[in-house]
Amino acid sequence: MTVPFVLRRPSGLRGNLLASVGGNTVFALGGWLTLVFLTKLTDAATVGRYVLALALTAPPFLFANLQLREVQATDPVDGLPFAAYFRARVLTTSLALVAIGGLAFLYDGATRTVILFTALGKALDAVVDVVYGDWLRAERQGLVAASLALRGLTTALFVGLALVLTRSLVVASTVSALQSGLGLAHALWIRKEPLASLRGWMRTPAPALRLLPLVPLGLAVAFDSLAVNIPRYVVERYDGLAAVGVFGAVGALMQLGGATVVVALTQIGVPRLSRRYAAGDAWGYARLLRRLLATGIALGALGLLVSFLFGGKLLAAALGPSYAPHTALLDWTMLNALVWYVGGILACGVTATRNFRVQFPIFGAAMVAVSTAAFLLVPRYGLEGAGASVLVGFLVRAMANGLIVRRALRSL
Repeated sequence: MTVPFVLRRPSGLRGNLLASVGGNTVFALGGWLTLVFLTKLTDAATVGRYVLALALTAPPFLFANLQLREVQATDPVDGLPFAAYFRARVLTTSLALVAIGGLAFLYDGATRTVILFTALGKALDAVVDVVYGDWLRAERQGLVAASLALRGLTTALFVGLALVLTRSLVVASTVSALQSGLGLAHALWIRKEPLASLRGWMRTPAPALRLLPLVPLGLAVAFDSLAVNIPRYVVERYDGLAAVGVFGAVGALMQLGGATVVVALTQIGVPRLSRRYAAGDAWGYARLLRRLLATGIALGALGLLVSFLFGGKLLAAALGPSYAPHTALLDWTMLNALVWYVGGILACGVTATRNFRVQFPIFGAAMVAVSTAAFLLVPRYGLEGAGASVLVGFLVRAMANGLIVRRALRSL
């Protein structure tokens, strides 16, 4: 396989880590600013409509993504070409877009339009993601970071401007989808892929990427997304869109700070852990995984401490005075973040062994656990019950991944 010029210069671990943390942080900040604009310029019900659209569109697209970026990252550089991954992603994303289009018509006019434009934006983002997978395979986290940062900032800027001018979530969703299209065009331009070559990829033969073995991967991440979003569906059923808005806005704090670092660590860690595991280097694999876990635990503990000490002030400053009373929900969110960091890093260790099928029952069990907890706890305890139900699912996921990693180490 011929590797494009921009992919030929891998960076060191420290450079990759700094670049990845920076890019993911700025991207998460962009998403956070979008939510802040909504909380400041609209009401809680509008925020709830936005959160609901994200909750409904995330699981189908995560399933359709089939974790191709992780598969690419652990694929040898001389393995399948980019065209095979690109073709697979376009196919599965198109199917997800059609499915969500049908789901959207179960809702009223404004909510339906927001769901459709949110889905369009996620579809374009999904295609960008497979470009990122190609860069990560060559350890060019700097390119991914630069693209993420640019997308995050420009999306927040244009969506914020749209909200200031119109106060309309429909207009803001439309602008966000258009910005996702620009992000895709920019990523392909960086990769030096002209638009004409996209048509060629769809016509000319390319080595086939077998999608069927990847279905358990897609189901795994879809179940993982459902474990987070099912409580939102239950909250909407019992308490309405305004409560969903509060739950989603407070929960979004988990995506800032520690979560961006952990995501960056897993992106960098998967290919390095994969090489150590493939070489039979049990000591190197375990040592790197312990370092990643220590970082995740420290970040989670710090977030929990900040929540305990400054929760009300943090919520008032970030989201507005009306959110300040929800300190208990913030405590649950930070505890969930700690367990999610640990479970995500352990899942990274499982992915590095290329034991993809085992993820399906792990995330399936977590989804069942959180669903049961949500329907038992939300009607009685409201938003705090929703936060506790998320914790139940995250604990199941973390413990199961830990057992799989332990078994993998024993096999080396």
